[in-house]
Amino acid sequence: VAGTLSVRCFDGVVTILGGKCLNGCPAGRLIDENKSIIEYGTLEHLGNTTGTCAENSTGYVQLNCTDTVVMLDPLPGQRCFKHCVAGTVKTSDGTMISTPAMQNGQRLPIKCPGTAGSVTVRCSDGGPYVFSGDCGPQN
Repeated sequence: VAGTLSVRCFDGVVTILGGKCLNGCPAGRLIDENKSIIEYGTLEHLGNTTGTCAENSTGYVQLNCTDTVVMLDPLPGQRCFKHCVAGTVKTSDGTMISTPAMQNGQRLPIKCPGTAGSVTVRCSDGGPYVFSGDCGPQN
């Protein structure tokens, strides 16, 4: 608890004349603009901490506390990056490649279905894409 109070004591009775007590923030979770969950520990009033991106994302983001309210206060480059769910991507020749769930930044080699070649698929902030390689008879 922080803050300043003005008090008066008269005839054994204490009266608060003004001011306010400001409280810290309990540990919890915050959801950012990309719907990523950020977990953090207890904070003092006007304190800051590094929150951890959780569940379907990865990364770290600075947070601050002002009188029980936690807010995002990211430093340059800080944000949560989404992991990729299973799906499909299309190669340059139009072949559809099934992709498994992947962690952000993960690269995975996949053989082309029904044709020659292989591709490396990469997960970038929730979006899988063909990082390298191709499918088709030219391989």
